[in-house]
Amino acid sequence: MAMSNRIKNPRIYVSTTSFLTHHLDEILDLCDQWNIDGLELSAVDTYDLSKLFNSKRSRRYLVHNYFPPADRPFLLNLASQNTEILERSMDLCCTAVDLSSRLGCEFYAAHAGYTFDLPANYLGRPAKQAELDVRDFEPYEKVYQTMLSSVRYLTDYSKERGVKFLIENHVCSGIGGETVKKLLPMTKAEELRRLAQDVSNANFGLLI
Repeated sequence: MAMSNRIKNPRIYVSTTSFLTHHLDEILDLCDQWNIDGLELSAVDTYDLSKLFNSKRSRRYLVHNYFPPADRPFLLNLASQNTEILERSMDLCCTAVDLSSRLGCEFYAAHAGYTFDLPANYLGRPAKQAELDVRDFEPYEKVYQTMLSSVRYLTDYSKERGVKFLIENHVCSGIGGETVKKLLPMTKAEELRRLAQDVSNANFGLLI
């Protein structure tokens, strides 16, 4: 019966990536038109954050991974061994957490890290990723420890702002073969379990 009651009142969010347009103002207009009151803010091409706070109707939001997008596109990588990319990734996540707090979001979720800093246009293209040379990838354990440090910091940062911090697992496409498997940590249950245990913080969770 309790489960039935929860199903009757679902909390459904539609992702900005589900729309044919990638302009946030147009997406918000469509939400008004179709009475969509839950919106997940993910990758968009153009945006005006003020419109999130000046809407004519109340709406629930979630902020996801690469939002607000960076002026100079890059692959968000919380496990990067490149100091500049790691700093940009952390800054973007902190900005997203701040926005989540202002919007009253329950949590902010970011993607797990990578063993290689992909060009931004390789994201979501397993066939291109399969062409990479695995000899350029960083050792798994080194990458894991960097990601763990990033996650611990962001978990504490989020807690101070009343927001939970989540990591979303990666999914391997068969198109990418063994190369993509080595590119993407956090695809297996035991990896996610290890991360959760090592973070060991009630403000941390997993988006699966």
